[in-house]
Amino acid sequence: MKHRKPQDIPHSSFFGRWRIGEDFFERHDFHSGNGESLEGLVDDFSVYHRKDFLPERLHPEVVAFYEDTLRYDLYADVRWPGIFRFLSPLYKWFSKRIGQINLPLNHEKEGQMFSRILPLDSEKDGRPRVRAWIRTNDQKETIFVAAYSLHTFHEETYMNIALPLPFGNMTGVLRLAHSDSNSLVKDGLQLTSLPRRNGRGDEGIYYHTRWFSFRLPIQEHFLVWYSDERKGLRASHKMWMFGLLFLTIDYEIFRKTM
Repeated sequence: MKHRKPQDIPHSSFFGRWRIGEDFFERHDFHSGNGESLEGLVDDFSVYHRKDFLPERLHPEVVAFYEDTLRYDLYADVRWPGIFRFLSPLYKWFSKRIGQINLPLNHEKEGQMFSRILPLDSEKDGRPRVRAWIRTNDQKETIFVAAYSLHTFHEETYMNIALPLPFGNMTGVLRLAHSDSNSLVKDGLQLTSLPRRNGRGDEGIYYHTRWFSFRLPIQEHFLVWYSDERKGLRASHKMWMFGLLFLTIDYEIFRKTM
């Protein structure tokens, strides 16, 4: 399977301007406005089923998190390794002002995050079953604004996540896999943009504008699993730029007590 050109991979038509912010989709009339209530990032996780990926093998809490996302509380611990620790204040200054991917400084814990999931207009976006996941912190600062969708190519369904940025969007196309057989996590979920060794699919991180698209020199990898010790979900998120690890986020995810 050959890797497709960036412009041929399904992507969102939602492009940002200077400021993104938690009201981005309402401000630009991208909200579907049909009154539909959404609880999760996907209606039915079985949509990702393929011969070598069986959702029923995952821990039930992992699947429940993606289908009922708003029933969970998230806490994050952010680390910027090496030289990126010293560059992170400059990044923080910028991200806080545009209101997008606004991460804490090194080893600052985010505290509790507050989430909204909104149905979006799929015709305006150009992808199917689109919904927004918007996260803010307890200071009411915007942390994360993204439009979640999916696409299928060569019988493989990918998670397709568009983050509006100034003059375009950054799209993460993630391949789903079971946790590595050598890992201590036996029923966890991997989501990765790292290209596989035996061929290349659509997975990757891309930047799309109205005029051109290209693959970014960035990769990311998530591992999500249930911790018996913590009685809740854990997630590890790592990102590389030009092969150098520049960001690690450890999440604790707990089901809300009703």
